[in-house]
Amino acid sequence: MSNLCTLVMIYLSLSVSKGSDDLYKAMDDVADVHEDRIASLEKIFSYTLSGFLCMQVIIDGAPFSAALLKDIHQTNTLRPIIVSDTGTMEMRCKAFVVISQNIYKVPELIDGLPLYAENRLVIFVKSHRYLVTQFAMKKAHIFGNIDVFIVTPDNYTVGFRMGQTLRKFNLIEDLSGEWTDQENQMDFHGRTIKVLTYNCSMFSKIGPPDSEGKPSFEAGAEMIIFKEIAARLNLTYKIYTPKSYVNKLVNPLFPVDKWYEKTLEDPGDNGTDLAFCCLLNSFKRRKSELTMSESLMLLCFRFLVPRPRPIQTEWYGIFKPFANDLWFTIAISIGLTTFVLQRVTILSSRILETQGISRYYGLGGSFLQLVSILVLSSIPSSTEHQGPSRYLLTCWALFTVIITTSFSSSLSSNLATQLYSPKLDNIDDFIREQYAWIYVKKPDTEEMFNVANKDHARWSVRAKYAKNFDSYNALLRKGKYILWGAQVENGFVLPLEQLIDKKILRKFEASSECFIEYFSGFAFKVGSSFLGPFNNLIQKYKESGLISKVLIDLNKKRYKKYRYVRRVFHFTKAKLSGPQGIPLNQLIGIFEIWAAGTFLAIVVFILEYFQKFKL
Repeated sequence: MSNLCTLVMIYLSLSVSKGSDDLYKAMDDVADVHEDRIASLEKIFSYTLSGFLCMQVIIDGAPFSAALLKDIHQTNTLRPIIVSDTGTMEMRCKAFVVISQNIYKVPELIDGLPLYAENRLVIFVKSHRYLVTQFAMKKAHIFGNIDVFIVTPDNYTVGFRMGQTLRKFNLIEDLSGEWTDQENQMDFHGRTIKVLTYNCSMFSKIGPPDSEGKPSFEAGAEMIIFKEIAARLNLTYKIYTPKSYVNKLVNPLFPVDKWYEKTLEDPGDNGTDLAFCCLLNSFKRRKSELTMSESLMLLCFRFLVPRPRPIQTEWYGIFKPFANDLWFTIAISIGLTTFVLQRVTILSSRILETQGISRYYGLGGSFLQLVSILVLSSIPSSTEHQGPSRYLLTCWALFTVIITTSFSSSLSSNLATQLYSPKLDNIDDFIREQYAWIYVKKPDTEEMFNVANKDHARWSVRAKYAKNFDSYNALLRKGKYILWGAQVENGFVLPLEQLIDKKILRKFEASSECFIEYFSGFAFKVGSSFLGPFNNLIQKYKESGLISKVLIDLNKKRYKKYRYVRRVFHFTKAKLSGPQGIPLNQLIGIFEIWAAGTFLAIVVFILEYFQKFKL
């Protein structure tokens, strides 16, 4: 502003000697310079802040800052402007404009700003371009992940830009178009990303460091996916392991100590950019100062419960093909038929000439003959000399064929069906049967269970501590304990599966339903510049089935070493009772035939009695 005043004074002094016409011309020239600067500011904002709804202006209080702020208010930015200083920070906008007399005062002015990848920072400084260049080379890290554009007053048509993919300042001479049009968000130009992980079962495995300090091998589902994304984004990576986790087997499921939070939340260069090792996108995680990526995989947490035990078949199992009411009706039918056969036989022999029916004179003989027919061991031939008895026996034989065929067809399935004890399948069953769960290192139960659920709350305290895995396995062999783990795609994973006796696991199978579900993902610093590109690729990999294929292939390899991975899903086809016996109502028709045949035999007997000849 002082330069502008000096220019005005020069023009005024010249105008005194040249007359009033020259005075007006000088004033027009000054106005043109001011309009050019306003136009340049509008071009800068159009390039840098397109798409942002408002901008927060932070000034240092110097005359230069006040004059430039007045010019900014005259620009046609079409967005609200919030003015503040270092003492009155506002956090309502995602676009920030810092105006400072001195470039080295900028760190103080941006202290406390959310330096996130989705935000943008435009800096106007009066310092010489050489000082700005030196500052940009040495202090680029203080800007975190935010986009930065620095402008110096000697030339408002160019600026220094630091975007997301390449975190260093470059001179931008073309301010036409928009920022995003000139930056490929999927190419990080070999930039190094710091990764925090450790050996955690199927999710991540890293070998001991080689001569160059790099892991001798890298494996695991999340590691495979990360390496694929890093290659696509043109990223190099360096792996770090928490010191307390080096060369140790640590439970990756619901750890109490959040090993990743301290280094990820460190805003400086000492922190890491990304962490993974079965990090669950839980409510507790969302409350922390971290950002989770798109979900990688679904973890369905299930209990491993004792397999149902076979129940000894009862001695009366052979009678189960028929229901009780059917057996009762058959017994009544035999009794009635025995009585009718005996009476018809005796009366027929008195009035007619009969042969071969004397065996039916007694109730015992009639009964034994009917039973012999019923078991298909003795069916007498029918002759005209047997009188009405032949009709009665023929009807009974027809009745027997239907009954015995139905009985024999269902007998084999009844005897071959193994009965099992009820399966313990939910927390209610566990508590009722006095079961508990055991641990060597207690998990975070607030995350593992829904403590708002009464059953979950009761079950969370039914835990027994085991000093080591020897005592852990001993308790599993002898006591009434439940295991827990997670289903990942088509396989199962247990906490520290390497240390559990595999023979014990043969006695367990998975519960029918999940007791809680979580998605896993990569954890980033809040406002990380890597989050957006990672999410884009994760979504594409999920839609293409790549992540599912990685998990299925990995479970195939794990199955060769840990048979339980799939065996726990081979459910015992537990039946609490055998097949139901055939009820009476399904065979009522044959009893109607039997009744009709018996009635026919009685009618024949009456006719023969009164007509005195054989029908």
